[in-house]
Amino acid sequence: MVASNARSGTYSLQTGASASGANHTVSGLSSGGTYLLAGWAKAATAGEEVAVGVKSFGGTETYLRTSTTSYAQPIFFTTGATTSAAVHCYKNAGSSAGYCDDYTLLKLS
Repeated sequence: MVASNARSGTYSLQTGASASGANHTVSGLSSGGTYLLAGWAKAATAGEEVAVGVKSFGGTETYLRTSTTSYAQPIFFTTGATTSAAVHCYKNAGSSAGYCDDYTLLKLS
């Protein structure tokens, strides 16, 4: 967490420049439930990619990559037999940081 580059509030999650990020496991999800993950991401340098995504939910990893310096979102996913998911912010390569902020997980059905 850093006290800069927040979409709202004061803090955002800052990745390193390359091969860096964070995961958070969310439990208590409904098996076979459809969810919307609203997680905002942006790159510190235009053209470098940062991703917000979800994995380990019983389906194929789903993510949004952005290479803009403005926050972008959302992601839809349906759980498999599992009742948890790992939401993440990740920056694979580059020379500057990425930022993620304001994660929200909503059950749609």
